[in-house]
Amino acid sequence: MDETLRTSVTEKIAWFPSYLSKTVRAWFNQLQPHYNHSWKDIKRNFGKEWITNPLPKADKYYHMTQEPEEPLKTFFYRFNSAGQSARMEYWKSASKLEDHIGRLFMALEDESLGDRLSQMVFSSIDDLLGPRRRG
Repeated sequence: MDETLRTSVTEKIAWFPSYLSKTVRAWFNQLQPHYNHSWKDIKRNFGKEWITNPLPKADKYYHMTQEPEEPLKTFFYRFNSAGQSARMEYWKSASKLEDHIGRLFMALEDESLGDRLSQMVFSSIDDLLGPRRRG
């Protein structure tokens, strides 16, 4: 490896923590020492932990609730978007759709509305919008 390139990589590794938030820096500092010697390993581990890890998105989805004063339709779209981001794939099977719709109803601010809606049967996510609101 060229000396200039080696210095560039060494500098990149040395400066990398200064660009991180406290949480990410704590993660970086706990890496095994051999990971700190290779920029390729640092990039791979950083991406795996902080960019492509679906757990934070799934966590957001599982703990999502309707905000006070948030319109139902706004929450509906936000909830579906969170489900898609968390790769819940509720559209792929009836059981996944049923779980997703059940979570939606439990997350509503108006519990009585959630209870009433849970008594109904929906064959698709679009059914929740009603016939006048689709398309």
